[in-house]
Amino acid sequence: MRILFISTSITNSGGVSKVTSLKANYFADELHHEVHIASTNDTTQKTFYDFSDIIRFHFITSKLNFLKLITFQLKLKKLVKEIKPDLVIVNDNGFKSFLIPFVFSKPKLVYELHASNKHLLDSEAYKNIPFYKSIVKQALKKCDAIVLLNQSQKLDFLPENKQFVIPNPVEVYNGFLKSEPTQRAIAVGRITTLKGYERMLKSWKEIIAKHPNYVLDIFGSTDNSFDVESIIQSLEIQSNVSVHKAVNNIEEHYKIADFLLHASFDECFPMVFLEAMNFGLPIVCYPLNSDLVNPEYCLISENEEEYLNNIFKLIENENLRNNLGENAKKESVKYEINLIMEKWKFFLKKNS
Repeated sequence: MRILFISTSITNSGGVSKVTSLKANYFADELHHEVHIASTNDTTQKTFYDFSDIIRFHFITSKLNFLKLITFQLKLKKLVKEIKPDLVIVNDNGFKSFLIPFVFSKPKLVYELHASNKHLLDSEAYKNIPFYKSIVKQALKKCDAIVLLNQSQKLDFLPENKQFVIPNPVEVYNGFLKSEPTQRAIAVGRITTLKGYERMLKSWKEIIAKHPNYVLDIFGSTDNSFDVESIIQSLEIQSNVSVHKAVNNIEEHYKIADFLLHASFDECFPMVFLEAMNFGLPIVCYPLNSDLVNPEYCLISENEEEYLNNIFKLIENENLRNNLGENAKKESVKYEINLIMEKWKFFLKKNS
């Protein structure tokens, strides 16, 4: 089968790029499909994650805006005509992705929803676009199938038989897990306002007042609109917080952390949870509409006071920390890549 992924910024360090690399590599190397990836809005043509050498990339290099959507459609239509894919999988969830179902009627088109339902239909970024919700609904209705990451994502305006739940996979780590606390916490993800770093850092200031040896390592690409360093300086916690660029070997840093901090306001299926669980890390977070938010291994906080108290619990209660960590590790095995890709094999067969 010849498969074309349509993505955006596939060269960045985000979760969608990570999971696309896992699936595309499996399709190409293990299932021997011919895989192409078309990507827009890339600032480089060098991928952050490792992709199989036999995957073919097609970069639509022009920076897209509303006035250039027609150009995007024409380029995409030409590319599909040249590649002649059997199946197109769209995992770009930006506005232009909802124009794709109107560009061509063949081949079969699958829309992979990585955004939350709230972001899908009530995105602040697109609130000024006329008839935005109607465009989204009509676009999804025109797709042959919708792949969702959570059961709770199912959309009431689409028939049940068009919606398939296939969660993201993880490459399970079977090596040694640390047994002693390291007095390190980790936070991973794009450093933006949406990810809630400001409220996380305010809590961390209270934590280190009582536990001054604890440090927090933050890994992620920065957003020029959000200055995390100035927040750290204003809170005077520079000695206990380090901000790092996104790294390709993040696994090495999960290995030496005691737990994951996460303070995002909105997520669909946070890959950082799955990665942290894989290394036996409990998680402190806020409520999110995701199958990965589970009290078996998460301390779920309704407000900032509870978030702070939950961090204290993990630091001060070794049994709780270890039990949650063991549960996290056990749960992560359910998302092992071979198990998840069996679901994709069944899906591809059904939609071939």
